[in-house]
Amino acid sequence: MHLFDINVWPLLNSHSGERIDYRFEDEVADSCWEDLMIEGPLVFEVELIAVDGGVDTIIRNLSCVAIYEGHSYEVEIREVERTFVKEYSESLPDDINPINLKWGKINLGKVLREEILMQVL
Repeated sequence: MHLFDINVWPLLNSHSGERIDYRFEDEVADSCWEDLMIEGPLVFEVELIAVDGGVDTIIRNLSCVAIYEGHSYEVEIREVERTFVKEYSESLPDDINPINLKWGKINLGKVLREEILMQVL
């Protein structure tokens, strides 16, 4: 299991509009992302919402100290939304990600990395 994997089976087996909330506060291993390190804890809240064909995710109140190319940055992100779908296609926009249906999980790692990097670049 990856640090940012979240079980979405309960939402995939529910009705649209059902919600689950999580709070994340943990250290991130330096090996998690090749080009980005997190110093101290990474903190955020995530709201998962069942929608037809997948799960919407809203990441709120993200804060961390990011180290990129030897420089340290205080990162605060108020809100980011992404969609994870059951049936993925290469033609979908970049902000739409697949659900791992074998395990019923989504992985927020790519989304978090992208959003943190956008704050430091």
